[in-house]
Amino acid sequence: RELISSAGDTALDFLLRILPSMPVPPFDGVREGLVYHLSNLSMAGFKVKKEDIHIEVAGIRATSRKEGATSQCREVKASELLIIDIKNISATLDDAVWSFEQTYMPYLKGSGKANTKLWDGSICLKFELRRRLIRSEEDSTMENSPEKWEPILCLN
Repeated sequence: RELISSAGDTALDFLLRILPSMPVPPFDGVREGLVYHLSNLSMAGFKVKKEDIHIEVAGIRATSRKEGATSQCREVKASELLIIDIKNISATLDDAVWSFEQTYMPYLKGSGKANTKLWDGSICLKFELRRRLIRSEEDSTMENSPEKWEPILCLN
């Protein structure tokens, strides 16, 4: 249990150090006749407290040392290897660029820059182990060849 808790602490330190430097791609899309764009987004203003990040390894939750050892609080799927659950995320996004265009009457459009704040955000990353069928040219020519599978790690 101490090993999982220690690994969790190391992963949390890494996450808190790396996330603010990650680039954020622009968001472009269309919804109900409205074309929108958001860009110049940065994770530099990203903030989260260590106690708001929970890591689960193969069904064992690694909690902070202040809270005690590890605990299991939900039904565990055998395929779920690692779950990172982050709550109470806050961020300040300065000089975010935005634009919109309405594609129906009345035709409207606008653009500008904004300083925005995000609070009480959350994200849950689940890494699952799945299998994928391996196909080769030899397999397609042989009708009764045994199926070959390979493991793959998926972010869900």
